[in-house]
Amino acid sequence: MCIRDSVNTKSELLTLDKNQSSFQKRGFFPLTDEKLRIGEFKSNGKLRGSDVVLQFSPSKILGFDTSYHPKTVLKGNQYAAIGISVFKDDAIETLDEVQLYAKKEYTKMEKLKNASFGKITEFGEEERRFYKTFAQFITGRGFEVDETQYVNEATQESSRFRIETRNPVSINATKIPIIYLDDAFLVDFDILYQFSMEQVDYVIVNKSGIGEGVRGGAGVIRIYTDPFKKFQQPKKISFTEYTIPLTYSTPKRFYIPEEDKWVTLKVSTSALKTINKIGITAALKEAKAKGLYK
Repeated sequence: MCIRDSVNTKSELLTLDKNQSSFQKRGFFPLTDEKLRIGEFKSNGKLRGSDVVLQFSPSKILGFDTSYHPKTVLKGNQYAAIGISVFKDDAIETLDEVQLYAKKEYTKMEKLKNASFGKITEFGEEERRFYKTFAQFITGRGFEVDETQYVNEATQESSRFRIETRNPVSINATKIPIIYLDDAFLVDFDILYQFSMEQVDYVIVNKSGIGEGVRGGAGVIRIYTDPFKKFQQPKKISFTEYTIPLTYSTPKRFYIPEEDKWVTLKVSTSALKTINKIGITAALKEAKAKGLYK
């Protein structure tokens, strides 16, 4: 097992017995936003993420409540003395009708579904893992794909990608669907041979061909790509990060433009968020008012 180094702690390798179910480490002095990273050596000698469950001690700072809360028992007819108003039925007003108006914000996919005739499949990480190529995707949607090399003896033209619908609208109707790639009409389907789905954003499959006239009798397929949606292989995790409940704050320097000077302060994470929100000058004024800064 390996414990990664931090600002105040060096890296350390630990050897545990097979039957050892727990261990204890002391001497950690974590700073703000630091995380504890632990990795385990597997049987193949490679370092991977840890399954260790950690318990930190101390894990919180106990608060001290020094305020005094007297218990008061109210007796009859005391409500008026403490300012509690009695609810009156005659103050109720009955409304004939109430109308509420709301404007729905449609997502990108909802807008596409409302504007298209076919079925839309959006490609996320899960779809890209399941469907590596376009042929794998489209064969499960009523089409047959052949990616073997073929030469037409009559025309001597060769092709590597052929697609047909399984259910043509009539016996004499064409079996070859219309295919668009980013709204460009495809004449040669060979571009779809082993076509990777890594950069595909979504696919619209209109098996009825509605909206395309007679030539859409075998269906219409529209493929849309997005280079920014390229599939990312999951990274191998060598260390597991653990959030530390209590950390030490470090002094930070802040520039006060009104006074043209730098100040060094020890601030907590919440105080730093306040400074980023309202500015160092306003934050110092609030701290002085509360007696936290002189």
